[in-house]
Amino acid sequence: EVIDRFASKTMAVVGYEVDQVRRTSSGDVPVPITDAYNHHYMAFLADTHSTKLKKTLADAMAVRMGHNHGADWYWKPETAKDVAFSEEDIAVSQFFSEGNGGEMRLSYHGYPKGYAQLIDSPNEFHIMPMQIDTKNRHYSGPGFKPDILPRSATSPPNASYSGILECPCTTRIKKEWWQAYATLSKGTCHDLVENSSECFSAVPSVVKGSTYNTKVVANKSLPSGCVVQAHASGVVDAVWNQDRSANTCGQSTPTKVHSVGFAASKIVSVTVELSEATSEATITITGPTEVWFGVGLGASSMCLHPQADECPSGGPYAIIVSGSSVTEHKLDQHAPGVQLARSVHVKSMAVQGGERTVVLTRALKGLTQRHFTFNPKADKLDFISAQGVSLVFAKHILHDSSTVNFVSVDQPTCICRAGIQGKLN
Repeated sequence: EVIDRFASKTMAVVGYEVDQVRRTSSGDVPVPITDAYNHHYMAFLADTHSTKLKKTLADAMAVRMGHNHGADWYWKPETAKDVAFSEEDIAVSQFFSEGNGGEMRLSYHGYPKGYAQLIDSPNEFHIMPMQIDTKNRHYSGPGFKPDILPRSATSPPNASYSGILECPCTTRIKKEWWQAYATLSKGTCHDLVENSSECFSAVPSVVKGSTYNTKVVANKSLPSGCVVQAHASGVVDAVWNQDRSANTCGQSTPTKVHSVGFAASKIVSVTVELSEATSEATITITGPTEVWFGVGLGASSMCLHPQADECPSGGPYAIIVSGSSVTEHKLDQHAPGVQLARSVHVKSMAVQGGERTVVLTRALKGLTQRHFTFNPKADKLDFISAQGVSLVFAKHILHDSSTVNFVSVDQPTCICRAGIQGKLN
């Protein structure tokens, strides 16, 4: 019916519903929701006269992007070279995907008014489901009882659903977690470092230095608890102040702030030095030599201010290093955005051991509204980082986010607990 109706015509998909059924002699029968869990599915609607789904060997890019979960091949729509597109240049294949569990069944997926997925002469629907089998074949009822579960399943005893649908981690996955720390230039820590031992181990995780000195004091002129003093020479003093009646953080901070901070993501390392006296920022970025890399400042994702599923203000200001070239950009959400007028000065650039280190200077205040403006009194600076597959600035293959924690040079800065962080390997 659909094929005949839209032969040589354009079909506008404005919404759809999905269900899981079993084909029987008496008609389609819905699969019990306890029998299967939809992790996700991918589907193609295509005009097979123009487009074929081709079994494609995964190249390095496909592996990095996770196509087909690391398998050595994946399905890819390929349009014939001699296809004569319609005058409106309508697509001959469309892609659909959902990853929201059982609630995707019989839930209407509708597009905003005025939006649709257009396809010319569709005649094939191809689906690639990733389903988790939760049917208990050792129990026939009444009701439902889960079958064998991994140890890490968190479903309660006698649950009315299978704990497998929570996608619990296998015990072969390495789980790591740790206490994170942050700097505080003014006020009082909400979560205090408890003792000198914790303080002295916390400081190197937050403040970069060439040499670390540790001291236990009772000094009313310093903030109470864990304090760090970073010096221009690279020496860092980690101080545990036992005097609980001492100052709060920031009481001795000078009028003109000179602060420095360091952070490393899995892609780059970044040092930022801010001087209120000279109104200048010095940014040092180290990344891989053979490909482009970059940092987006003042953001933890490629959308600065998301609103529902839209990103009206776009992405952050970014500095991109590609070989000896350094450019500035206003990113868009998952897009390169636009290149900005140059505001950075390349102070130095060096290559050693497969890594490129570039030292840049620029004014604290952004050249335009699209350029990032540094706040010299900030305690931290969030940033995103990425790298590509070549020196051509294009889609990234790796991305990460991290935070630079600032300390005032030659002035005491408090070290506070900043919650528990973790990762899976």
